[in-house]
Amino acid sequence: NLVTQGIQVSEAATIAGLTGMGKSIVAGEFGANSLLEGLNVLHITLENTSEQTAQRYDTRLSQIEYDTIKLYGFNKTQLAHFNKIFGAMKSSLTNDIVIKEAIKKEADIVFVDKTVETLRLDGFETDFLIIDSCDLMEATSSYDAHRLDRASIYWDFKFYLKAKRLPGLTTTQLKVGAKHKEATVEDLSEAYDKARILDIVYIMSQSKEQQKNHVVTFKIDKNRDGKGNVKVELFQDYEKMRLTEVTTP
Repeated sequence: NLVTQGIQVSEAATIAGLTGMGKSIVAGEFGANSLLEGLNVLHITLENTSEQTAQRYDTRLSQIEYDTIKLYGFNKTQLAHFNKIFGAMKSSLTNDIVIKEAIKKEADIVFVDKTVETLRLDGFETDFLIIDSCDLMEATSSYDAHRLDRASIYWDFKFYLKAKRLPGLTTTQLKVGAKHKEATVEDLSEAYDKARILDIVYIMSQSKEQQKNHVVTFKIDKNRDGKGNVKVELFQDYEKMRLTEVTTP
């Protein structure tokens, strides 16, 4: 945020990485922080279930281990802490997170708009849109070339954010060739189109040594309105569903 000033209205951003890097977890970090900053968050999930996504948010916000929440294995102290955290948020926050699970063959930008408008009629005005992931969505137009078909989904996403005056975040898969190297926008699948369309590209990379230590490099590789090539090392804390900055003495 210090570099990008956050994802601004009408900006389309993505978190790119290989499978298992923690893209969805970082997307949840953006969602949780936006909630705590007073924004209404709509999180559309195609890869994970709504229950999994909600449990990840609960873990992130309460800092109780994910398996404890998933299996409802609370001891009395943990349950009291959980209730205290969410009781305080309920009394102090007027905003919320809505999680919507989508099926790949039904999820296109029309589905997204129907979801946003249905929530609006129910009194929920979306301030921040997360889609995990645009790579799994359907195109609204048909193209002979797979590359153009995939690119059209990202154009739909960008134009929708512009029309609705929303900041938006998605997740994107990197090419297999990006394994164990510091990746760039050139390593995005269908790289040329996505790199051109998106305003901000965060990239998660991991060397062999980092993989052993559960560390990833998180880099702003593209920032249309500001400084890029800024990076930080993050520790993959999957028990707490967080990626925390690695500090050196």
